[in-house]
Amino acid sequence: MPVLRRAAPLFLPALFALPAAAAAAVEEVVVVSPRLDSTVERSPFAITAVTREDIQLGRQQIGIDEALTRVPGVFFQNRYNLNQDLRIAIRGFGARAQFGQSGIRIAVDDIPLTTPDGTSQVDDLDMGSMGRVEVLRGPSAALFGTAAGGAINIYSEKPAARPTVETRATAGEYGQRQLQLKASGTSGKLGYLASVRRQDLDGFRDHAQAETTTVNSTVHYELDPTLALTAVFAALDKTAEDPGALTPGELAEGPRDRARQNSIDCNVRETAEQYRTGVVLRKALGEGQSLRLRGYLLDRDFDARLPCPFVDHTTFDRRYLGGGAEYQLAGSLLGQDNRFIAGVEVTAQEDDRERFDADSDGNRGALTQQQRESVDSVALYLQDELALGDALALRLSGRYESLDFKLRDDSLADGDDSGAITFDEFTPMAGLRWSPLPWANLYANVSTSFETPSLNQLEDPAGPGFLEALEAQTSTNYELGIKGLHGDRLRYEVAVFRIDLEDELVPFEADGDVFYRNAGSSTREGLEIAAEARLAEGLRLTLAYSYNEFRYERFSAGGETFDGNTLPGVPESQLFAELAWTHSAGWYATWDLLRVGELYANDANSPAARVDGYTVSNLRFGRQYRLGALAVSPYLGINNLFDETYFANIRVNQNFNRFFEPAPGRNVYGGVGVSYRF
Repeated sequence: MPVLRRAAPLFLPALFALPAAAAAAVEEVVVVSPRLDSTVERSPFAITAVTREDIQLGRQQIGIDEALTRVPGVFFQNRYNLNQDLRIAIRGFGARAQFGQSGIRIAVDDIPLTTPDGTSQVDDLDMGSMGRVEVLRGPSAALFGTAAGGAINIYSEKPAARPTVETRATAGEYGQRQLQLKASGTSGKLGYLASVRRQDLDGFRDHAQAETTTVNSTVHYELDPTLALTAVFAALDKTAEDPGALTPGELAEGPRDRARQNSIDCNVRETAEQYRTGVVLRKALGEGQSLRLRGYLLDRDFDARLPCPFVDHTTFDRRYLGGGAEYQLAGSLLGQDNRFIAGVEVTAQEDDRERFDADSDGNRGALTQQQRESVDSVALYLQDELALGDALALRLSGRYESLDFKLRDDSLADGDDSGAITFDEFTPMAGLRWSPLPWANLYANVSTSFETPSLNQLEDPAGPGFLEALEAQTSTNYELGIKGLHGDRLRYEVAVFRIDLEDELVPFEADGDVFYRNAGSSTREGLEIAAEARLAEGLRLTLAYSYNEFRYERFSAGGETFDGNTLPGVPESQLFAELAWTHSAGWYATWDLLRVGELYANDANSPAARVDGYTVSNLRFGRQYRLGALAVSPYLGINNLFDETYFANIRVNQNFNRFFEPAPGRNVYGGVGVSYRF
């Protein structure tokens, strides 16, 4: 481990230094994601909040999965292939997306990262400036739109009380080099945060190099006691190679760090530049009334060199803008406390897409397709929470959304393949919360959602144009749960759910490319358990367990019938355990374990597609200390402590059993953070 040998003389001596603060107890957390603010325990659905310490402290900060594996029902793949982007699944939704995210709504500082067609890219997220992440599990279309799986809402850390400058440097095996510079502070009515991060990663496998530069900044300004403005800006510059997936035969030949030869020969890679900005204006109107206005813009330039000569090279220039208004009233109804929200959201997305021939060496040839794809959406939503006594509350939500998908064919040599599709749906939600004891909150909810195909998923295997036969998938979620906070020592939650789906969107491969079709119907039944316990002063135990029984009820395709088969890409069970220790002298150490059960890589559940479960354990430790205005925080981490052999990603329904992307074995990283408070 050459990086460890070089890094240890720099990092280890600094661990023996000056004292810092002690760890906090388990505390009540207020969440704002469900539109109407409430604590985690008093929300009538499954929601988890992850704080800054768990996001940043001693982390390698390659991806947000490092912090969110503690959330039950959430499964991550593709951590080490930055070309394909991190794949996040909530209750199985999103597990089969080929690029980026689907089925989950993601927002950063109240600005949507998810585009109108339902896709999200998370490659511009900066863990080093995140202050809190809230994960809402289960169909949430009534709250956020076309989100079958749930929502992830990310909030940047709050500006420091005094101007502060911080730098953080990390070095790890497989060529990881990361440097971050961050400035934060408050001056009168103005608060600001600016972060710039550069990461270079050679990767565990051949042809997996990635270079990423991200910018994240927020400005808060209080115009007067009733009016506040928040402005955000983020940017991304990324180049990433794709080592591809391997077959069982290639794995047997070895080595595990090899790339697919076609990926090397064709120089499969992508480049992306992205800018997003937004403004949120909050106005208190008096007498329990308030108004929130927001507007936002995202621009992304993307260029992909794909496996040749089977798949054309693809480029697109995406522009996404939108805005909304939300009115809130807190008062009384029928003599009981009542809170009401009404809102409207309007968005527009345009993708100027081009495709090019590629020869057997990956060289780009003639332009074969040129088209403009667009999605316009209009949404209206309402939510009301009524207290039915001291211990009982009812929350009702509803959202109507209409989306117009259009394609304008600008390459008419083979005819005009222009087209248009409209999807619209009303999605209601009802939740009831009963709190018979201070530490016990029981809840039940019924919610619905619909998820449209994305622009990419509407691609027709038969040729240019939209696949107009592809339907939006719809689902109904039934959920029961109990959760609570017992003193300052224990937080717990238990949830059981059933989701009935129609027309589930399922990927399949044809002629080297990935397309989508609808499954007839499927069901998802699951159990989620989580607990956080303060065992002793400075010692905290976190547990999260999920059990999934996700099956096709009715699905036939390509002459095969998959009725009763397990849905691919999602493990049967998952267990996370973490033991975190902190000391008043500034020491800290965290050990975690993730056990992932077996899963299947295709709809047929064939023997070659059965993927064994695995157990991965990680350790990180460090020291935080302060000397006047200067703070220094060295840290070391060991990933895959027991050198488990497993797969970091499974590509679902790929031809020739090309499913597997191996993960690295034991590897080490280390770094140091230095901040100065003026």
